[in-house]
Amino acid sequence: MRMKRFVVAWCVVVAMTLTTSVLATVTIPTDLSDVVALATLIVRGRVVDTRAFTDESNGPVTTAVTVAVSEVLKGRADRVVTFRAHGGDLGRYRQVIVGAPTFSVGDDAYLFLRRAPDGALWTVGMGAGVYKVAMASGTPVVNPPVVAGITATVGAPVTRGDVRRKPMGVGDFSGIVRLLLAVNAEDIRK
Repeated sequence: MRMKRFVVAWCVVVAMTLTTSVLATVTIPTDLSDVVALATLIVRGRVVDTRAFTDESNGPVTTAVTVAVSEVLKGRADRVVTFRAHGGDLGRYRQVIVGAPTFSVGDDAYLFLRRAPDGALWTVGMGAGVYKVAMASGTPVVNPPVVAGITATVGAPVTRGDVRRKPMGVGDFSGIVRLLLAVNAEDIRK
């Protein structure tokens, strides 16, 4: 009798395990040239406001992020641009979306934005479309993007800690983005 209960209990555990759905998130490194090509607006700016909201009762939280634009690399922008990011803090609740960027007032970043069909701007590839500017020894720097042939080997897996991926000055970063814009424009003309 004891063995029969054990077998039944074991069968229940196995059945519950097999019927439980498994959720996972896979992040694929995105090459900067793809992010540049997909963006309709590329700006550098400082975050001046963040406001979380939801469009429906108990719906997903979205954060409206407003930046004061200091540089426009692609598209047209006013002096202030507002875009959306998945997740955020709404009252006493926080919704975290894996891969979604988070912002605080004062953040300085290069933003690769794409207009959705409803007209709202969103970052390209969630966090792949955000390159935050940090200070290193009094110099503004950007953690380097994955660029095949420049900061990553073409056709090889992206390696964490690759020595070619060191923080670069904002001028160098802007230069790479402008170069990729020129290459994309040339490809379109062909």
